[in-house]
Amino acid sequence: MNSMIITPALVTMITLAFALAHGLVKLLETVLNKLLGKDVNHLSEEERHWTRTTHDILTKTDEEGVPLVYVPRSMFDTQKEVVKALAAITQHQEKMTYILERMAIKMGG
Repeated sequence: MNSMIITPALVTMITLAFALAHGLVKLLETVLNKLLGKDVNHLSEEERHWTRTTHDILTKTDEEGVPLVYVPRSMFDTQKEVVKALAAITQHQEKMTYILERMAIKMGG
C-alpha cells in the first residue's frame, strides 16, 4: 500500500482547494442574497474573529522585532504559485459574478 507523504506544498494546495470551495459558496450566497434584495454581509462574525485572530498571530514579533511566525525561504516559490492561483480564481469569480448579475437582469431581478 502506498503511503502519502504530506509536504508543505501538498498542505498548501489542500488548503487552497478548501478556500476555493468556501469562496465559491460565499460568492454564490452573496449573489443570491443580492438578487433577493437581502442585505449582503460578506463575513460572518466568526469569520471576522478568525481573520482578526490570524492577523494578530502573524504580526507578532519578539522584543527585537523578529517575527514569531517564520516562513522558510524555500516556501517562497510555493507562495508565488499560490498567489498566481488565487489571482486566477479571483478573475474567474469576477467573471462568474458578472454573468450571474447579467442573468438576474435578464430574469427581471
